[in-house]
Amino acid sequence: MRRLMIAGLSLALLGTTAFAGEGAWQVRTRLIDVAPDGSGTNGLKGLDIKSDFTVEVDFSKFLTDRLALELIVATASQELVIDGFSLGSVNHLPPTLTLQWHFMGQDATFQPYVGAGLNATFFYGKSGAIDNLDLSTSFGLAAQLGADWKVTDKTFFNVDLKYIDISTDVETKAGDKIGTADINPLVFGVGIGWRF
Repeated sequence: MRRLMIAGLSLALLGTTAFAGEGAWQVRTRLIDVAPDGSGTNGLKGLDIKSDFTVEVDFSKFLTDRLALELIVATASQELVIDGFSLGSVNHLPPTLTLQWHFMGQDATFQPYVGAGLNATFFYGKSGAIDNLDLSTSFGLAAQLGADWKVTDKTFFNVDLKYIDISTDVETKAGDKIGTADINPLVFGVGIGWRF
């Protein structure tokens, strides 16, 4: 499954290059709330993962008038808690690639869209008890719903909601598996964008 997702991400990135001349480029920056639906298995039962506010940047390319690819880049820090005891915090970088359908076309004043795609999440910057643990890279699916409102010909306002499937195997440094941590956040964002 993971190999399939890696292959899918690679093909989608190649697709972005292949369609480089078809339509507009867009860049957005959003303030986002990363709100996990945290849970754990085995030694991580009772796991709660705290929300985090951060900034996200995305790059979109219209392949046709209504079809676009979007690459989302952000990093967030999540605190892991079990039964009120903090295990510490971990940073994660979850680049996500979605294929979007824009219902009104790329030149409309109001542009609602839906999207679906793939995510790869890399963990780093651990602190507290989890600094002594290994967290595996996660590969999962993503779904997206949002809208752009044109302010000028080159700028627009954006609201966006994403669900990202993030799950990591947690092991000791010796390779003994403790359990699986499911982060699975809803990511709500508001921001502005520019078209080129």
